[in-house]
Amino acid sequence: EYLVEMLVRPDCRLIGQTVEAAGLRHLPGLFLIEIDRGGETITPVTPEDVIHPHDRLIFTGVVSTIVDLEKIPGLVPAADMTYEVNPRVRHRRHLTEAVIYNSSPLVGRSVREVNFRQLYNAAVVAVHRNGRRLTNKVGDTRLQPGDTLLLQTRTEFVQTHRNNRDFYLVSAVEGSQPRRHDRAWVASALFVLLVVWLVAAGWLKSTVGLSGLGSRPMAAIAVAGLMIVGRCVSIGEARSVIDLRVLLTIAGALGLGRALTESGAASGIAQYLVQHVGASQPMLLLVIVYLVAMIFTEMVTNNAVAAMLFPLAVAVATTAGLNPRPFVMAIALAASLTFLTPVGYQTNLIVMGPGGYRPSDYLRVGGPLAALVATTALLLIPQMWPFYLGG
Repeated sequence: EYLVEMLVRPDCRLIGQTVEAAGLRHLPGLFLIEIDRGGETITPVTPEDVIHPHDRLIFTGVVSTIVDLEKIPGLVPAADMTYEVNPRVRHRRHLTEAVIYNSSPLVGRSVREVNFRQLYNAAVVAVHRNGRRLTNKVGDTRLQPGDTLLLQTRTEFVQTHRNNRDFYLVSAVEGSQPRRHDRAWVASALFVLLVVWLVAAGWLKSTVGLSGLGSRPMAAIAVAGLMIVGRCVSIGEARSVIDLRVLLTIAGALGLGRALTESGAASGIAQYLVQHVGASQPMLLLVIVYLVAMIFTEMVTNNAVAAMLFPLAVAVATTAGLNPRPFVMAIALAASLTFLTPVGYQTNLIVMGPGGYRPSDYLRVGGPLAALVATTALLLIPQMWPFYLGG
């Protein structure tokens, strides 16, 4: 567990709230052990204790919750007063863990005595010592070999000090990117702009005739670009949320779907199905379309399956003289509900490692679930969207 000492700045939104109301009572993996108020120590801390300006809140707990605590505006680590609080500068700094080497010049000195800003262009956030719970204040803690420091650093700190003999190990803390609270008003204004743009899109198309400005994708892309220009997000952050592999897969599926339509393959497949199944058996056609989509989505991303099989579903319905809507809905549901393999959907794969699951577990548990969902969908779809437009 880390020991972290947080200072309540006068602009903190938690001021005047009780510990319970501020949400500091039941933080996962973090415990508020003490409040230092002008030299007076309040311990144990009760849920009814009110937070005052300049309080020093002393917590002990895990690094992931400390990262969340550090993102609360107006609540800053008090161990090192060189901690960067200016939002415009702070967003360029990250949290890093560094383990002290036995021959480090930091050994034997307190956190308060060490000028981390001058030595490493860093500020101390918290201290961890070999699994032991530290009871004194972070600033008074005398560092020992093996201590782990949670530091606020520049991005290049890890690369610069990776081989520094002062530290055994240096590693970045994931998810520690500070929030840009100073750009919240810009993000809010852009959100309002997007809503207004989307509402006005229909009017622009029908009245002004500007189909480009009235396009919803155009509105989304333009506002996303303005988010980058307004420095609400960086170019790197924007790039990281775009999965190029998924985009390429969807683009390829759209191209394949268009090829099925233009080449006549979709029509040919539809005619083959209708001839062998019969236009008088729409339920059987629906089952076949659903099963094809369910099998494909276990191998390809669900968006790509929907884009690829949409022309086929419409062609089957048109050839059989049926309403296309139930077939389209069958593809939408089958492509979105995948339980049979770990690679069928991202969340399936995410839980595989932590849960200790094997591929056979997905088939054993997901098989009955997929059958139940398929049965429910196939029974309800014709009720909601009849096969015959007049029905």
